[in-house]
Amino acid sequence: MDAVFWMLSDARYPVAAVDADGRVRILDRARLTDSSPGTAAGADDASYAPLIERMRRAHSSDDADAAWLGRELEQAVKARAVIEVSVRLPDGTTRDFVLEATGLGGGRLRGRDRASDVERTLPVSSIVSARLT
Repeated sequence: MDAVFWMLSDARYPVAAVDADGRVRILDRARLTDSSPGTAAGADDASYAPLIERMRRAHSSDDADAAWLGRELEQAVKARAVIEVSVRLPDGTTRDFVLEATGLGGGRLRGRDRASDVERTLPVSSIVSARLT
């Protein structure tokens, strides 16, 4: 109930909290949403520890890195920029390509390789890094 009250209040709606007897309640944002009086926020943090741990494990820096790389590649394609991409090959080695980015879709980056004058299609999942040249 407290969360709904504060959401409506933040949206600038006229709102009043009432208890089961119909009396107006004064709410304090520092309190937890339970109805026990005097319970300050953070007093029961141990009960949230498993949830916090699961969320920390689920959040991977690999996901953030992949999202960042995806945004960089999208911007390069929009600008038709010349980029240098490092690609991890199946044998575990990496190889650098200098491409004029022409398309991104279906998990693949397309671009014109200036060194060999061919169009290359590279799987985004194999791209380790990309930078403007």
